[in-house]
Amino acid sequence: MSRYIFKRGDTYYVKTQGAKRVERSLHTSDRAQAELLALPYIQSHKNEQAQARLQFVTEWQRRFEPRLVPYAGEHDGEQIVAGAHELSIYDAAGKLLRTEPNGRALPSLVGGPMNLHSLTRAVLDAPAGTFGEDDEAAPARHVGKSGDDAILDAYLNLKNVIGYPRREAEATWSLFRQLTNGKPFRQCTWEDGRALVTYYQAQGLKVASVHKRLVRLNAAVNFAIKTGKLPRDFANPFAAVVAKEGDDSTERVALDVDDLKACAANLHKLSADDQLLFRTLCTTGMRLNEAFQIAGEKTLSGIRFCEVVSRKGREGKKPLMRRVPFPAHLLPYLPAKIGAPLFSGTTNDASHRLNAFLRDCGITAEEKTLHSLRHRAIGLLDEAECPDNVSRRLFGHAQDEHEKYSKVIVVLKKWIDKIDGI
Repeated sequence: MSRYIFKRGDTYYVKTQGAKRVERSLHTSDRAQAELLALPYIQSHKNEQAQARLQFVTEWQRRFEPRLVPYAGEHDGEQIVAGAHELSIYDAAGKLLRTEPNGRALPSLVGGPMNLHSLTRAVLDAPAGTFGEDDEAAPARHVGKSGDDAILDAYLNLKNVIGYPRREAEATWSLFRQLTNGKPFRQCTWEDGRALVTYYQAQGLKVASVHKRLVRLNAAVNFAIKTGKLPRDFANPFAAVVAKEGDDSTERVALDVDDLKACAANLHKLSADDQLLFRTLCTTGMRLNEAFQIAGEKTLSGIRFCEVVSRKGREGKKPLMRRVPFPAHLLPYLPAKIGAPLFSGTTNDASHRLNAFLRDCGITAEEKTLHSLRHRAIGLLDEAECPDNVSRRLFGHAQDEHEKYSKVIVVLKKWIDKIDGI
């Protein structure tokens, strides 16, 4: 009942999704009365769903009539023998590879490659018990889910996502799990996320449509990281996987000398944590989300450094892991040994606070924001005639991975020390 009723102001509303979408005021502020008034709308919605499921089940059962069909599997020539209750997959030489239940496998098993429409419809519309359960033994409304599915459920429940948007998110999640062969989510990588994007694009979906399908999954994983359900350093498989035009060269203007003087004069107004965050961004040229990745440190040739993942500006490309030496201007303010996340809270909150700080310092130009500290750092090294390959490595623009040689970190440290602080 709660998924259909919500409160706007002091008044309860009923909302359903489907062919006959309903969003209507119940004209009451009493919860019990609202539940009674909502019943006709909810029952009508459930009847509509039952009709759609009945139609789907009819089509689904026809899909697995006993026959021998080609199968677009890992190798050419594979075939399926579809029996009344079981699918047997054979290779080109006639060797049995595996068996799977008939009537509960995804449409990819029969009739060639997966079809986006049929797969999405299977997950959106299939009744409880369709996937991976014994229909005769399973409870009528039970749908078995793995612990990984709770990652998506927790976010959708928090945001009260219901109806078609919820089913679409669940369908995308289910497809991702199929493409990764159901491996534990903590083992999933950026390449797995790209495989999902590649599959959608092969079906003819435009970039905006692919992004729309992944946006809730991306948010759900970020929420799981924020709440501790996933490790803080977990690399979100859905972040920066959809290629788009442009990079991080936003129209921003670097902070000048007078701006930095104003910031230095007012820095005491910030909390100790925000002061450290501001100094970190100022002296390293990191993006804000990269600074929040600092949860430990390493040492090479006596040089302290951290490793961060660059995603911004690399949509559609593999995220870049880079080493950032701690600059001489920052070291006096750092803990003797970083063994825990350096910054807490969220990047959104930090961005609001520090951008407000800039405005309080009299820096009111719209093109000057917290990100301007990064442009300032890049500009300082450009003026110092820093080699392009070194600059790219320091600021996350390099196309290659860092060599694991001590010489590299020494060179990076030499140049990053030229970025002064406040």
